[in-house]
Amino acid sequence: MGKPLKHALISGAGRGIGRCVALGLARQGYALALVARSKDQLDAVAKETKTVGAPKAEVIVADLSIAEDAMAAAHEATKRLGGIDTLINAAGISSSALLHKESVENLERMMAINVTAPFALMRELVGEMREREHGRIVNIASVAGLHGYPYITAYCASKHALVGLTRAAASELGSKGITVNAVCPGYVDTDMTRATIANIVKQTKRSEADARKELEKATPQGRLFTPEEVAGTAIFLLSGEAGGINGQCITICGGKEV
Repeated sequence: MGKPLKHALISGAGRGIGRCVALGLARQGYALALVARSKDQLDAVAKETKTVGAPKAEVIVADLSIAEDAMAAAHEATKRLGGIDTLINAAGISSSALLHKESVENLERMMAINVTAPFALMRELVGEMREREHGRIVNIASVAGLHGYPYITAYCASKHALVGLTRAAASELGSKGITVNAVCPGYVDTDMTRATIANIVKQTKRSEADARKELEKATPQGRLFTPEEVAGTAIFLLSGEAGGINGQCITICGGKEV
């Protein structure tokens, strides 16, 4: 088993769950490669992480809907940090529509960001992890990757694919000192969920408060989850104490999956 580098690449690091993961790892002394489309957001997060303890926070701007950009980002991160042994795939997009009104283009974009980008980043980074006989990979999936839900067929398809990728990679890499797990939250209080609420308002003419309550009722706890809760679970899966957890999909759903 190789010695951990504590060098992490985080996709979707500019906001939401990715930002919270970056801050949590910074507090543990990780050197970070922050990947997303918005340089302004990444610059702000890099500044925050250095304030709380990151020895290094490299900003890498990439359009993760393009596989070649994702692969290039992995190479750049490896070059700048001198190796990567931790990968958190937190970038993701969603949308909702009736199946017969959903577009193929929208499905393809969701698959590109929610599945192909994680695959590309994993593909480029696991070679070094195998050589070091150590690596930690966490994919931010969704409860929609474990069950089907109406009006989000394309999103469900992409997250089911990400869960499948997680399980297959874990099976292949577990003997090499590498763990691959997924965190599967319900609705999280992020920009993505706020966009879902806005769409509900548009489609149903309900108030924003009523639309939010509808999502909150999806869990026995009657609330949206916080990005910090999801990030905390992901960070635990990177720890030495979680070394025996591999190929698992950890739900954050307030008891919905019981």
